[in-house]
Amino acid sequence: MVSFTDAKVTVGTPVDSEPGLYLFAYKFLEDVISRNVAASSARGYVLHGLLMPHPPNDNALLDAGLRCLRERPLLASDESKIVVAMTSLSTEELTRIFDSAGVRLRLAIPFELKWTVNG
Repeated sequence: MVSFTDAKVTVGTPVDSEPGLYLFAYKFLEDVISRNVAASSARGYVLHGLLMPHPPNDNALLDAGLRCLRERPLLASDESKIVVAMTSLSTEELTRIFDSAGVRLRLAIPFELKWTVNG
């Protein structure tokens, strides 16, 4: 993602003194569909997150981060596969996430990472 944005990329909530792009994870689940497939030894997981720029009005930085997620929707290795997908949230859901994280409401792009681990 850094090669797309030329900015600092941080996992966590935005820090006022640190400009850059933030990937904030707010929910982690086991993928029920992969768990219910009896013939498979693979396990699946889903991470829900928000892509946010700081400063909050840096739309060019947010656009670069979005372009990266769109152009690289699949990451794979011998042991796992990760699929990146854009999702949507209602204003109420976004407000609840920001309130619980103690972050001021700002423009954010919701996404999810679905990955499967073989074994």
